[in-house]
Amino acid sequence: MIICFNCTAETKDELDRMVASDAYRDYGEAIAASVRNQILMEQEIGAKGPIVINALSSSPHPPLLEPVSDALAPMKSVEEPKAVKKPAPPRKARVVAKDSSNGIMELLDFRIPPKGPVAVPVLFTRDEFPSKPPRGLAALPTDMWAPGQTVPLDRWVLGQHNRLLPLKVNSRALIKLFVEASKGLPIAPTAERLAFEAAIFGDYLAALDEKRKSARDDALSTAFPNTAEDADKGRTRYANQFVVYQNGRGELSGLMVDLKLINVVTHKKERFIVPTNIAWEFARLANPVIDSADGAIEKFSPEERTLLLGHIVASVPVESFAYRAVLEAVQAGNNTPEKIDAALKAYVSEDRAKKLSQSFLSSQRSGAVSRMADLGLVERQREGVRVSYIATEEGRSFLARCIAVTK
Repeated sequence: MIICFNCTAETKDELDRMVASDAYRDYGEAIAASVRNQILMEQEIGAKGPIVINALSSSPHPPLLEPVSDALAPMKSVEEPKAVKKPAPPRKARVVAKDSSNGIMELLDFRIPPKGPVAVPVLFTRDEFPSKPPRGLAALPTDMWAPGQTVPLDRWVLGQHNRLLPLKVNSRALIKLFVEASKGLPIAPTAERLAFEAAIFGDYLAALDEKRKSARDDALSTAFPNTAEDADKGRTRYANQFVVYQNGRGELSGLMVDLKLINVVTHKKERFIVPTNIAWEFARLANPVIDSADGAIEKFSPEERTLLLGHIVASVPVESFAYRAVLEAVQAGNNTPEKIDAALKAYVSEDRAKKLSQSFLSSQRSGAVSRMADLGLVERQREGVRVSYIATEEGRSFLARCIAVTK
């Protein structure tokens, strides 16, 4: 049977991601599995009520169980512009609570209070941030790739992970939470907690963007969810893509995993996440958006960029190679999205070329370029709807460091 349906670009990207993972042979198998899973989930909810998939069997960390409102005393605020939609009345949100007799985490309801002026959540600020690294920070995860090694495009960091500012707030939050958690942090509850905090921060950034009339490329709020009544999907996306997600095979994914700012530990057959030393080093540095009086336009300070770039060159060969490939393409005159895409096809193996769509390739390129722009390696130049890229001085210096690693 053949069924045709309207597919959004976002859904197509997710299908590409599923097929590229090698878990499914083609789109038909991925869609069939998704339909079966949806039917199973609806049957379980209809029979047993709300469920949590892949939850841990216990949650021994009280800081994660507190209502979000307890952690939201603002450090600073900006006046909410008239153009920003006013918050809805108090509404219910879910938070993972103590485990039930069947090992599935129960859910408690609490209410997020009506907002005043939008603000940076305290969990993301330097208030009460430890002056020394907490005991028990994790070592960097092992890697199948060596620095300087060619990495196929389908193994790069996923294009949907297209901004780096979430790394900063997530690192701050995880370090603060880890101080109170000797074993580590439960995976799903931690991701959910950070997503709720990120939604409040997203409102703060959206207010800054509106106040400054920021262009799309310069918007600070991109990638962050918000607290709108219908924004649950955005918070789930943020939790899965920018914090951490564990699939049915126990594999972890997400930008914090990709850039090695967290690792996983096991206690009594239960898995927990632990921030790495580089997460503490990164989190402790002052950030111009979070820590300045007016929320500066620059996403990262020179010290933050230097630290992240040094870490990427030395310890994250997948990301380092992606940056190198894009910079070499731009330096060779392939400075438009279409030309970069053509150049990057050289990094798609013959056996994968027929499975990887053009939209997936473009998503991988777009995500890498956006992360590079956050670190000041490339700049966009727009003429109407046309865009081109140039390598900055910092980008050329980074390329030279990458090439030196291969020699």
